[in-house]
Amino acid sequence: TKNAAYSDLMYVEPLIGAETVNTLPDATLAAFVDHGQVRADTVTEDVDGAAAHIAALAALGLDLEVLGERLQQDGLAQFATAFGKLLELTA
Repeated sequence: TKNAAYSDLMYVEPLIGAETVNTLPDATLAAFVDHGQVRADTVTEDVDGAAAHIAALAALGLDLEVLGERLQQDGLAQFATAFGKLLELTA
């Protein structure tokens, strides 16, 4: 993670679920192998709490649809760049 106060598995363990895919940097994968825990369907835990957080963000005026779209666009651009570099290495 970018914040040292957060768990190095913050974006791994809570996002385990049926029919989901997660990509990981090598260091995060190594951390998960070292001390991660697989629990079934963690993505479904505390759904009410997640809904409360979403409502609080909306109350602050944050448009989660717009933010989600931006995150998807940024993520796709990063993956496209990384894939392009991979293709260059294998050409």
